[in-house]
Amino acid sequence: YFSFYDVSEKIGIVIGMSIYGVIDQITGSMRNALVFLGLFFLIGLILLFRVPKKFVQ
Repeated sequence: YFSFYDVSEKIGIVIGMSIYGVIDQITGSMRNALVFLGLFFLIGLILLFRVPKKFVQ
């Protein structure tokens, strides 16, 4: 499982930096890229809260 985590982390880094660069180039402002970065974190947090919780009894 750790190798899957490592590969998905590296893919996430590449995708995130690419999107950051594209938004920076399109808008010409790093502020807009940071707004999208915050939006991605918010979407990730919402998806994380949707994961079912397992209670051990």
